[in-house]
Amino acid sequence: MKMKLCCLLLLVSSLSMAQGPTSSTLRTRISDDQQTLSIQIDGNKAGRRIHYDESFAVTGKNELQKEVLKCRAFESQGITVPFSQIPYLLFSAASLVIAVSILIVTRFRRSRKSLDSLLTK
Repeated sequence: MKMKLCCLLLLVSSLSMAQGPTSSTLRTRISDDQQTLSIQIDGNKAGRRIHYDESFAVTGKNELQKEVLKCRAFESQGITVPFSQIPYLLFSAASLVIAVSILIVTRFRRSRKSLDSLLTK
């Protein structure tokens, strides 16, 4: 049984290596002067050439709206936004998780206190 499993794993790993490398080389440049957000993406992703160069008018937009523009630009090219480019979204997501956790703990403590008061009567 072990021999069959080893042969199967060897076959699968050989097939996956035969598919060739799926390397990617991307260079991104994002600049924001509070009036215009410029996004440039150049490089290769899985053998596909990517060239993206767009500018957006962002006068009067908040940071979250700008982050959404960045995400949409990267998604339009079929790639994910590097974490270094979305600190505001990461901070917002972490804050939301912390707030929900605090809310759950607070509700649990309240329900436990009311349950304890009922049991002591």
